[in-house]
Amino acid sequence: MKISEAINFCLQYHKINSRNNTIKITSFSLESLRTYPAREIDSVTTEEVNIHR
Repeated sequence: MKISEAINFCLQYHKINSRNNTIKITSFSLESLRTYPAREIDSVTTEEVNIHR
């Protein structure tokens, strides 16, 4: 699964099932992954994600 697909899936889930604060925090947390939209999820390392925080 591509990063952009996973982000959209996650946000759609939270829009249906979560409270507003959870949606805001989740959206903020996923922002760092938007720099890799076309990459596969398992190809992004923890170090890459932490750099963009």
